[in-house]
Amino acid sequence: MRMKELLGIGMAVMLTAAGTVMAANITVWDHIGPPGETGEIEPDSNGGSEWWLEEFDFTAATGQLELNGNYDMINGVGGFQTGDMFFDVDGNCYYGEDWARGVENTPGIDWPDSPNGTDVVIEHTFGYEYALALQDATWTPNDKKGELYYVASVNLYALDDASTVRVYFQNSNVGSNPWRYDSNGDLVGQVTVWLSQDGTDLTLYLPDDIYTGIDDSFFVHYTYECGNDAIAGQHGTFGVPDGGLTFVMLGVSLCALALIARRRR
Repeated sequence: MRMKELLGIGMAVMLTAAGTVMAANITVWDHIGPPGETGEIEPDSNGGSEWWLEEFDFTAATGQLELNGNYDMINGVGGFQTGDMFFDVDGNCYYGEDWARGVENTPGIDWPDSPNGTDVVIEHTFGYEYALALQDATWTPNDKKGELYYVASVNLYALDDASTVRVYFQNSNVGSNPWRYDSNGDLVGQVTVWLSQDGTDLTLYLPDDIYTGIDDSFFVHYTYECGNDAIAGQHGTFGVPDGGLTFVMLGVSLCALALIARRRR
């Protein structure tokens, strides 16, 4: 094989492996309205860009998860408070219009007879195993090299069949639920979360309960009280492990490049 071909293969593999050490956009369709998240709120919702939830970014090598948008997660918008972040680690959650289309027939959910615009508690997890309770966060301002940001230690709860969550009944976007953890979860620890100065961009490192390495898959969901916009992200493919192939191929590519360099001497 020619050196140019070896170099091309090595570079291609390195670029593939780079996806594990660089942030990747893991945003997926939230199954509410048409596909796409950028510059939109849910159909028939009211409001402007201050409600936008835009993108989940994830760095597989470090477990760093970022949520970017325009919604102020510290102060809320229009009197509507931040929601919590929900995680599915076994691929069995359901969300969006796929289940909300027929509310009465949603699997396992005992929907109360509530009027539009009502916040209620139900005993259900929607298939999520963990909830990061941003609602309880006490945000402390910090100044790093002249750049102000906020930080908080946030409770992470493991959910089970007895856990309850809050849902907000809004005819136009009931599929955004659940929006907040309520009770009967097991506290498994705290997660350090950072927010930008305006409260719109969130960063955290996933704990081992949710993510231990590139073989792991997870689904993440976030919305706020009224559900004007919801956002979802997914890393990996449930049931199809990487097996460490990416890092093996990275090593192969580096060896190939070293061989090329040696031959050129």
